[in-house]
Amino acid sequence: MIAAVFKAARHLGTMKTRTKTMMLPKISEVPSMEPSWIAVSSPRAEYVVGETMEVTLPKAMARSLNYFVLCNGRSTLASGQIRNDGILIIEITTAMTGRCILFVYTLDNKPTTDMIQFTVIERCQATTLSSHNVIKPGSSVTFTLNGDPHGIAFMRAMDDRLNVLEMTNDAIQTKIWDFGMFHRPELKGDQAKLLNFVAFKELCLGNI
Repeated sequence: MIAAVFKAARHLGTMKTRTKTMMLPKISEVPSMEPSWIAVSSPRAEYVVGETMEVTLPKAMARSLNYFVLCNGRSTLASGQIRNDGILIIEITTAMTGRCILFVYTLDNKPTTDMIQFTVIERCQATTLSSHNVIKPGSSVTFTLNGDPHGIAFMRAMDDRLNVLEMTNDAIQTKIWDFGMFHRPELKGDQAKLLNFVAFKELCLGNI
């Protein structure tokens, strides 16, 4: 049973290559291709770090079933034997971030494996809250940080006036500064550069 058919070709100048065809089989309704042991409660394609994935397996076979979780094709991050009640709870950790596959297998007379694929994503769990949205030099502000215990927090403060600086490297350009520029609106960009280093009220704006 075919689910989709794709045909494509490349254009090289005025020439066109042969058409390539790709057919994707439809396996969602094929009993032999569907997981026969693994039943996930509330199945999802993605899981977030910190969540758990609960899997139910046939209780009658539980004693002979083992499992392991392979992530990103190289790391085995969980393994063991299925409990007698057939319940498997997998804790989603940061190390699982990416694409993971849960394998459930038995090594009895007829070795058999069942599998299911899922994706793990990581979201920032920390939050910040400030007592004021706008502060002025000399004033105080309180920040509340919420996160995991023993975490490390970094904070960076920046003068908002830096946002108006030009994004060009003019360190090698020679420029003569004239305090009279503060009376010229068209030089607003250059005014911002000087205002970061001098107090405007203390400037002598008379003729020099």
